Amino acid sequence: MHIGRNFMLAGLVFFMQAIPTAALAEGTPATPVEKAKVVSRLYQATYGAQLRCGASPEWATHGKTLERFRSTYPELIQLVDSSPYLPAAKESFQGFLLANPPSKVSEKNLTLECESLESILRSLIDGPGAREAVAGYVQLLKS
Repeated sequence: MHIGRNFMLAGLVFFMQAIPTAALAEGTPATPVEKAKVVSRLYQATYGAQLRCGASPEWATHGKTLERFRSTYPELIQLVDSSPYLPAAKESFQGFLLANPPSKVSEKNLTLECESLESILRSLIDGPGAREAVAGYVQLLKS
């Protein structure tokens, strides 16, 4: 499996199981590390996907999913956009892009990577428990 795909799929795994919603429900504030991870993963799945996949044939579909995600969760996008952790997320992703430029990735692997990124967003829009999970991300970023 290509390193880029591993990196992106790690984000999917993070979204599906790593948010401590029980701790948030008990009123425990999120740690800076937890907030930074959420911002980083959301950046990867949104802005990073646009940078990584914008030139791929899949972008037409992914771009629509990305716009749907943004319109479904404007508060979450605003929290990411205004987060003090966003510059570090951007820098980290730029490092990833420099080490793994799309031009050096096979079309097949880039397609798989972009499909994985789109899957993250679709899961957060339409998946079971998606709204609750996103509400947890919002609460985490506000804490």
